[in-house]
Amino acid sequence: DGVEVLMTTIALPMYKDGVFLGTIGVDIVLDTFAKMANSIKVFDTGYTFLIDNYGVMVGHKNKDYLGKDILDITNNSQDYKNLLLNSKENKPYSFTKISENTGSESFYYSTPFELKGTDTYWNFVVLAPTTEYLGNAIFIRNFSIVASLIGLLLIAGVIYLSVRKLNSNLSDISIGLEGFFKYLNKESTTTNDI
Repeated sequence: DGVEVLMTTIALPMYKDGVFLGTIGVDIVLDTFAKMANSIKVFDTGYTFLIDNYGVMVGHKNKDYLGKDILDITNNSQDYKNLLLNSKENKPYSFTKISENTGSESFYYSTPFELKGTDTYWNFVVLAPTTEYLGNAIFIRNFSIVASLIGLLLIAGVIYLSVRKLNSNLSDISIGLEGFFKYLNKESTTTNDI
């Protein structure tokens, strides 16, 4: 309708009994993929995006990226080169790096998916900021450290008080025994209770 849109076309040959009948194709407006990518919530600031088999961004929350080559956007990042190479072999790929959008260290996980019957793999990528997906683990680590320190201080306090009490008791026994032996040696005429 005269509106400029970013589209992709998927076409498949049709055969019957080994005879080529024709080609069927479908045009997909890439705004659909951008909406799908934006609808997925990953922690607080994480997000998802889609990359086609040529490395072109087809779904991303940043509309400026749509239709652009991922390697151009990321200045030929080796991680994205590896992502695209693994995609061609239908292998997932993950890496950690500073996000171009959020500016924070993030974990990226890419899983390729085949466009049915085409041997063509697109990538679904999830980006999760490290501090967000490790938030519970960091809390547990910090809690464990604090609890351990408090436990050590309590144990040290109990040991200190026990040693003081034991030292006091041993001192009383020692003084009592000295008095008893003085009494036995007739150096004293009285003894003290221990």
